[in-house]
Amino acid sequence: MEAPAELAERNKASAKGAKDKAVRRELCSILTKGTAESYSPHATYLLAVTEDAAHNLLGVAFVDVQSGRVSLGQCEEEEGKQRLRTLLAQLQPAEILVDSARTSAEACTILRNAVPPGMLNELAAERFGDASAARASLAAGNYFGDGDDDAQWPRALQAAAAAERPLAFAAFGGCLNYLRRLLLDKQTIPLLDGSEWRPTDGGNPAATVGGGGATH
Repeated sequence: MEAPAELAERNKASAKGAKDKAVRRELCSILTKGTAESYSPHATYLLAVTEDAAHNLLGVAFVDVQSGRVSLGQCEEEEGKQRLRTLLAQLQPAEILVDSARTSAEACTILRNAVPPGMLNELAAERFGDASAARASLAAGNYFGDGDDDAQWPRALQAAAAAERPLAFAAFGGCLNYLRRLLLDKQTIPLLDGSEWRPTDGGNPAATVGGGGATH
């Protein structure tokens, strides 16, 4: 929002005639429970989840907007979605984004029960996006310098994008698209410090991607 002193300077610099009497009010950002400043000593996570049911894969990305920490990874899921359940118990996310078109009904139910009402955003495929959409969004935003040069990305993003089935990268794209709609991407994405997420039971190393150390 424009300050009164800035209003005075703008009127002084403008041509003769009518002067503005009100400061400009422009929308700078939209804050949600998963992105607002928290005074808790614990991280406040925005979690994005997608699945590849045909290959029994889970892909996740979670961001602490205040600190700029992001972790992403993927793994083979266990019966009963135990790895998803364990992650939710560890993170206790404030807000969840789910790729409703690709994520199973069982997983969606688990996610819905993990957060208060209204904190699960069930997004259609075109709003959540996939790996191709994530790459396009990173290029368009030019967050890390040359938008088309993924060598400038954090190592975790590079590794996730290079996976044979890049679910973790798609999940990160879901977070990125959501932050763009909240007008928080420009102040958040360039500061991200990416790291790898692995299930605490080890998961399937061939299916897990990321870089920069494990997150538990």
